[in-house]
Amino acid sequence: MIESTSALSSWESFYVIVGSSGGALLVSAIMSAPWPSLVPLSLAIGACGLGGLVYGAIVMRRARRQDDYEPVWEDWLWHTVFPFACYAGLTVGAVLLRPHPQRASFVVGSGGGPTKKD
Repeated sequence: MIESTSALSSWESFYVIVGSSGGALLVSAIMSAPWPSLVPLSLAIGACGLGGLVYGAIVMRRARRQDDYEPVWEDWLWHTVFPFACYAGLTVGAVLLRPHPQRASFVVGSGGGPTKKD
């Protein structure tokens, strides 16, 4: 049994990389699909953003309720603040997609970072 466990442990980093990249691959696939107009693209990106915001709220609630570990500021930053900012960026990008498609593409691609004004 120990031999099979050690054989599987070498795959741990693979699953971490693939799992954490899954969201980026999904957004890339959505942005690359040949949509007939910007409306369904905006709805798909918005659904990802809103879904992420809801998931982030669940994570924050669970982190505050658990008693086994007291999260430090780095935990809050990396597991709540940064993901929330990225999901909010997806949501904002979805809203901006129809009136400002080029700017919205940069917002979605940067994970919600600031864009330069014209």
